[in-house]
Amino acid sequence: MTSSCRFHPERSAVVHCEKFEYGYCQECVDSCRACTDPELYCRHRTACVIWELCRREVKKRRRAACADATACEGGKDAASAGNVSSAPSAP
Repeated sequence: MTSSCRFHPERSAVVHCEKFEYGYCQECVDSCRACTDPELYCRHRTACVIWELCRREVKKRRRAACADATACEGGKDAASAGNVSSAPSAP
């Protein structure tokens, strides 16, 4: 691959983001900084080497951020889910 890393221009890229056309070096892949925007839709995701290598880390970061927030976009976080299930039922 002839492109350079997005974050380290002096290094050559080992993977390439098809959506945004960025290259990433091995250090970026190892630290899971390579997925450009893991929260948005990507039509290349099912065949993406970057996503496959980093999806567990991305999902772990998302769960941690969701646990710290009072509400998560697109769903309920653990705190609000607990509040709903622990509410007394009406007579």
